[in-house]
Amino acid sequence: MSTFTIVVAYMIAPGSEEAAQQHFSACMRATREEPGNIRYEVFRSNDQPRKFILFEQYEDEATFMRHRETPHFVTHIKNGILKMMESRLADKCTPLG
Repeated sequence: MSTFTIVVAYMIAPGSEEAAQQHFSACMRATREEPGNIRYEVFRSNDQPRKFILFEQYEDEATFMRHRETPHFVTHIKNGILKMMESRLADKCTPLG
């Protein structure tokens, strides 16, 4: 069985950085408790403080898709982050070894 890994970079609108950090932190705490979640990390760029990077790893893609339907995803990402972002870049990744 192959894990599912995705890295997502968000650029947040000016003035929304602290609200975004609260949304990301709350979503991170809840996601780490989900069955099938292996790793969920949120980073904030030192050089671009409006940039947040998520590293997410799940048992499989179906688990990731279920994650996108959870109340905390809807609250903090869909109804929070997506409304305050300027851009988003998502990359599905495959481990080399």
